[in-house]
Amino acid sequence: TPYFYKKDDLEILEAMASQLGLKLSEVKLIEGLVEARRRMDSDLRMGRDVQSLIIPSSIPPWNSIRFASYYEPMTEVSGDYFDVIRKGSSLTAMIADVSGHGVPAALITMSIHHAFNRCVEGGYGLVEMLDEINEALRPRLPDGSYITAQIIRIYSDQTYAVVNAGHIRAYHYRQFS
Repeated sequence: TPYFYKKDDLEILEAMASQLGLKLSEVKLIEGLVEARRRMDSDLRMGRDVQSLIIPSSIPPWNSIRFASYYEPMTEVSGDYFDVIRKGSSLTAMIADVSGHGVPAALITMSIHHAFNRCVEGGYGLVEMLDEINEALRPRLPDGSYITAQIIRIYSDQTYAVVNAGHIRAYHYRQFS
């Protein structure tokens, strides 16, 4: 019938429709945020998988020396780095930590990994290696970020050399007979 709803009824229905529209928009926003969080978690898991590929989970014995390491990042991805490279009659290991956590620090560890491998393969001395890594990475670091590192080279006669760039000292256990 014509004019079934009164003017007051129409105003109430319009206000309710407006509120319903706002609530539907909020639901879509929340659904979008949940989906974005799911994708971000998936991306972080993939980042962790990629980062775990550059950090050795086990290191075979070399020249009667046994190694042990343990890696547990504070977050899904991190700025922790460790690697061991054998070349010729020596073994070179690096442990490093990028300030901060998460994706930015993890991306910097990928650069450290590349620079460290390039330096070992290029036959750099330890001090030269730190200088080269520093020169390669310093311009790319965000303001306030820094890297601490320690590099050790062990020779076939079981002597070794160490350089330290502000990193805590690595543990060294000697078996006595």
